[in-house]
Amino acid sequence: MRAALGTRVLRLEHVGSTSVPGLAAKPIIDMLLVIADPAEEAAYVPALEAAGYVLRIREPDWHQHRALVRRTDLGHGYDVNLHVHPPGSEEIDCELTFRDWLRTHPEDRARYEAAKRTLAAREWKYVQNYADAKTEVIEAVLARARRGQERIARRQAVAETVRKRATAVKAAWALQRVPAGAPMFATLSGRIQPSRELSRIKCLFEHAICPQTDT
Repeated sequence: MRAALGTRVLRLEHVGSTSVPGLAAKPIIDMLLVIADPAEEAAYVPALEAAGYVLRIREPDWHQHRALVRRTDLGHGYDVNLHVHPPGSEEIDCELTFRDWLRTHPEDRARYEAAKRTLAAREWKYVQNYADAKTEVIEAVLARARRGQERIARRQAVAETVRKRATAVKAAWALQRVPAGAPMFATLSGRIQPSRELSRIKCLFEHAICPQTDT
């Protein structure tokens, strides 16, 4: 891919079921390609066609999405789905969030696999119908993943607050210990009480690491 497109590749990610270890998947690799403007097909489609890809889908009203497949050596079937999106597409975050969550959460991975197997046992007129049928379970997993991301962001913010306050307490305490007669570079409105401040820091820290459920 990079050999075919060079610097036109802004991001290239392995997504889909084959990107999640331990998840049952068809022998077809899903790739996510980010380029500056998927609508400018002349800038990348010919190069991909020379590498064995065929443009199958145009969806200009949906994130300027383009989908290509790579034909197998015999020309029958395909072994790669390539999804092309522009920078800033919401679908990029969805794909990567879903993949990363399943990689680290075996319960949701098993739940998703069970749904896939149930749906795969049915007959579908079009492959897209099968993909659409997975929407409910995918959205449920994404909702849990995003709540998990929000919790991580909150903990990181609190941890940064703890770090800054601890630094301030240390500096203020050191200032109070300056020998008599030494020049003062700051004025304290009142003497700091380290035990009280450390208690506050401890409370913040415990809030930052408080375990939460993923439901």
